[in-house]
Amino acid sequence: MARRRFPVTAYCLRSLARGAVHHAAADGEALFDSARAAWPVHEPELVFQPDHARHSRSGAISMHLSARVCPGRSYSRGSRSCVSYRLVGGLCALLALLLVVRRPFMQARWKAVGEVALIVVLAAAAQLALNDFLYGEPSLNGDRPPFLMARIIADGPGRWYLEQHCPEVKFAICDHVHDLPSDPDIFLWGANGIWQNTDDESAQRLSQEEMPFVLATLRAYPRQQLTKSAIAFWQQLAVFGLYDLDASDVILDEFDSVFPGARAHYLQSRQAQNTLPLEFFTSVGNWTAIFSLVVICAVAPFLWRKRSARLVGLSVVIVSTVLANALVTGPLSMVEDRFQSRIIWLSSFLAGLFVMVWLDRRHHPGGEGTLPRET
Repeated sequence: MARRRFPVTAYCLRSLARGAVHHAAADGEALFDSARAAWPVHEPELVFQPDHARHSRSGAISMHLSARVCPGRSYSRGSRSCVSYRLVGGLCALLALLLVVRRPFMQARWKAVGEVALIVVLAAAAQLALNDFLYGEPSLNGDRPPFLMARIIADGPGRWYLEQHCPEVKFAICDHVHDLPSDPDIFLWGANGIWQNTDDESAQRLSQEEMPFVLATLRAYPRQQLTKSAIAFWQQLAVFGLYDLDASDVILDEFDSVFPGARAHYLQSRQAQNTLPLEFFTSVGNWTAIFSLVVICAVAPFLWRKRSARLVGLSVVIVSTVLANALVTGPLSMVEDRFQSRIIWLSSFLAGLFVMVWLDRRHHPGGEGTLPRET
């Protein structure tokens, strides 16, 4: 005898749909009778039916109701009843979605999807909280300078476009067309840079006109900009030092607004006094990254014959993360050591996993080892 399950959700949704139809208008009974014609069984009868019969019957009911709701003026007395009928259709669509999700092959994947979604939600919440703390307003972007504008001007195509089209386009950046810097860092943060010496109204215009300017430049010089972006991507991928951790006047200027009262403690730190061994730790990081790549390339062939889906998946995630980080920082902002140094440790982490799996398989030659064993 086939095992019977109890779709309580389906029963509740149908009850809710019935209530919505009755509440829609005085002639709600007409639509409900239509639903009853498509669904002649009673609720308990459907609840205790086998899965295949219940799924086919609920699919037919959903299709029938979506065809009958709000067909014209036959069953509606205004927009309110039509909206309620559409609510019924939406509930039927939700019911169909829940029936699909409840299938065994979807349940096995739903937990993993939920875990990834939870990570994304937590990251977004952390970003919102940080921007709320720094700028007084929750936002995913914060008070973002025009990074793309600075990058595309420094690359050259943006400068060429402004020199040729400023008389007709009238962008705010055209006021500085004769003193455009060739370094995005100077454009954004230099003492004499454009962004640091722009009033609030002009800064707002620069931000609003950033994307139209970038798109116009890409249409005018697509090949030249693509070449420049590819070079910046490769440069960013290869630099991950710690040189940006030296003393900075910008940090000192922000202490009073971000960390009130902590300026004195910072001035006593090794960073503020420029005594951190940045050169030594940068060399250690560079050689560690190189060694990790060598280890991965050396061990991977031994793991390929009995490769683990988990290890392959993790490798794809780490490699894509390292590449994506270089892609969205170097070409879209500027090439800086600190950008890639944030995630380069993932290569060493992956190399360590490769070694542990290889050693585990050497001690358990008849099996796949502890880490890669699938369930």
